[in-house]
Amino acid sequence: MKDFKKTDSKVKIRKNDRSWKKDNLALFEHFQSSIILLDIDTHAPQFEKGMSHSEYILLIHEILAYIENYSGARPVFTEISRLNRGAHVYFKIRRLNERTKIANLLALLIKKNWAAINIDIRSNKKAIRIPFSVDYSPYSFDKKAIVPVYREAIAETLLNISNPDFHLQFDEIRINLLIEKPDVLTEEQRNEFDSDFPLWKKTTGKQVENMGRIEITEGNRYGGTKQIFRAINHCLRRGLNEEDTLKQCLEWNSGSKDLTAIQLNAYGKEAIEFKRLYNLCKTNFDPKYYSNKPQSNEENAVENDFFISNLKFLTPIDLEFIEEAVKLYPSNRKSTEEKFHSVLLETVGKYNYDVHLNQREVNENIPLSHKIKEKLVLGGQFPDLYFKRIKKFHKIKFSVKNFKDYILNKSGLFVQIDNGIKGGFLNYPNLKSCKQYYLTYENSAEEHLKNLNEVPAEMAV
Repeated sequence: MKDFKKTDSKVKIRKNDRSWKKDNLALFEHFQSSIILLDIDTHAPQFEKGMSHSEYILLIHEILAYIENYSGARPVFTEISRLNRGAHVYFKIRRLNERTKIANLLALLIKKNWAAINIDIRSNKKAIRIPFSVDYSPYSFDKKAIVPVYREAIAETLLNISNPDFHLQFDEIRINLLIEKPDVLTEEQRNEFDSDFPLWKKTTGKQVENMGRIEITEGNRYGGTKQIFRAINHCLRRGLNEEDTLKQCLEWNSGSKDLTAIQLNAYGKEAIEFKRLYNLCKTNFDPKYYSNKPQSNEENAVENDFFISNLKFLTPIDLEFIEEAVKLYPSNRKSTEEKFHSVLLETVGKYNYDVHLNQREVNENIPLSHKIKEKLVLGGQFPDLYFKRIKKFHKIKFSVKNFKDYILNKSGLFVQIDNGIKGGFLNYPNLKSCKQYYLTYENSAEEHLKNLNEVPAEMAV
């Protein structure tokens, strides 16, 4: 194996010389550091002698890509051994108290897939070499290339550190693994996840209608656990952003001097303080200020929630395909066929409404990767509760589960979306979704629906 020797201003290679090794510098982890350092150790013949350096670089990139794909974590800086002996991978974290948990989770993810690789984690008891050693080369994960100029590598690292997309949160990594790679976690870890926030952000008027009214009266100033504080937490639970939260609080204003001041001057000190308080509540959300327990079970929800028919969202093309699907439905009873027809009309209408008029949004406070959030909003979702409401609305006496299964899986009108989630749906406390579907035909819905003058409040679950 060849090692390095420094002569003049250049680094050259010389066989069997380890004298440079004695001067290596290593650092322990500072107790206030927000940087995780994973030392990927590949001191084994299969890496040092069995791979070319270009092949080894591809291996390290594969490991980094694997980490990002399954956890959402991206390194702020990476350097790779020029002798195929390992890599130093640096990650930026958002909260100091999550440093050890995140590091252990990332190390476990690597070890599960590459058993021959050893992982050391820098800590206050484990020192790891400082970066930019003579036998390591900076590597850009985004550019998929070695960065030969240290100044460029440092500049890129500083940009990455300042970019919030690189700041890791434990819950985000854990739920990404629950969705993408659940076998990495123990059964206890898989079952312990909960979220203080609902998965979906409501996007229509019904979100406000169902929130009840919080009277923010005189004397309810900022701070403490008074009504403004409770109101902001209340809005956060429903996925409202800062602008919508302020708007809602102003609607609830019944004499608060702070809110009245904001109504008179949207750029005054009270408005600045509201922004600060919103960000404080968002960062340190406390669920005790608004109960997330459902007011009723699912059966009562069928009785209590209203239903708005989706028939007005159907296009002429939809009606043609629906008529053909009804003809192929395997039933000899005209009454059953008519009920099936009603359910099918509502289902396709709901799809058009959800996809073209009221697309779902994932709550911005949910710790999910951008990739998973993008997948979850695709197509239409059709929960059991929706079909129960159809049954009640159309006065169907029997179960409509068979209708649902046939419509989504056998009618030929829908195809399930491969969203990359195991089973096709989420099923964790407060984080629940359904399988997602596309129509199998083009129905020109956007052009048809833009002529509708009125869109009712969201009735989808």
